[in-house]
Amino acid sequence: CAMILSANPNLTPMQVREILYMTADRYNSPDRFYGYGIIDTWEAIKLALPKSLNLTAMIEGFYDANSNTMIADTVTVNIRSSSSPYNIIDQEIGVLNSNGTLTLEYENASNGVNYYLQILHRNALETWSKNTQMFNSNVLNYNFTSAAIMAFGDNLILKGSKWVFYSGDVNSDKSIDLADLSIIDNDANNFLTGYNDSDLNGDGLTDIADLLYADNNASNFVVAATP
Repeated sequence: CAMILSANPNLTPMQVREILYMTADRYNSPDRFYGYGIIDTWEAIKLALPKSLNLTAMIEGFYDANSNTMIADTVTVNIRSSSSPYNIIDQEIGVLNSNGTLTLEYENASNGVNYYLQILHRNALETWSKNTQMFNSNVLNYNFTSAAIMAFGDNLILKGSKWVFYSGDVNSDKSIDLADLSIIDNDANNFLTGYNDSDLNGDGLTDIADLLYADNNASNFVVAATP
C-alpha cells in the first residue's frame, strides 16, 4: 500500500484496494481459497499513477488564423462515462496556451477504459470528443483541431487551417442564440472591459467584433452536439 500511495498520494483507501485487486493474478477468477491471488506490485504502481491527457483545441474568437496562435484561456475538461447518463468520472481545469495545447492529470481515470472528453469554456460552445477514448500506458493524446470529425456531431468550424470550437454561447445553455446576442449587445453598449464572458475574442473589450461571431453562429442555428 505504501508504494502505491507514494506513486499517487491522492488515492483513497477504496481506490488502493481496487488497484490491488485489479493487478492480482486471480482478479478475473477469485475463489475462497486463494482470493484474488498474488499481487503484481509493479503493475499496481503503474495503475496508480495519474493519467495524463495531452489536449489540442482552439476557440474560434480567440484564434488568429494569420499568426496561427490563440489568446490563452481557461477551459474545464471533464472525463465522462461512455454510457448514459455519461457521469463525470474526473474533472480538471487548465489553460489552453497560445498554440492550443494543454496537459492535465487525472486521478480517477483508468487505462483501457472508454471515456468521452467534454470541453467547457466561458463563451465557447460545449464540445465533446467524437467517440470514446482511452488512456494507454497512462497517456491519452487528443487533437480537436485536425478535422471536424474529432468532435461529436462534427460540431466544429473551420478557421484558416484549424477546426475550432464555436464562439458565442455566453450563457452556457448549449445554444448560440438571441439570448447570447442580447448579453453581448448590452455589455457593448456599456463599454464593458476586462475578463468577461461576453468578450468573444479575448481582447478585453466587449464590442461589435464580439457580436459578429455570435450573430453569425446564431444565424446558422449552432447548438451543442452531445451523446
